[in-house]
Amino acid sequence: MRSYMNQGFLVEKDVYDQSGNTMVVAFPTKEKLVTEVKELGYDPEIVESADEISLYDMLNFQAM
Repeated sequence: MRSYMNQGFLVEKDVYDQSGNTMVVAFPTKEKLVTEVKELGYDPEIVESADEISLYDMLNFQAM
């Protein structure tokens, strides 16, 4: 675990393991869509995740 922490990864205790012996390491990844948008020459900032979109906009998109 220390090697992951030293590399800057988020390491925290597993909240579901009551013994406290399990640690969780977060490995950040890129969405496939972001990579595809970038390869097409567009700014990847145009891609929004679900937590960045209002419920109103989400429902309108679903309605389409």
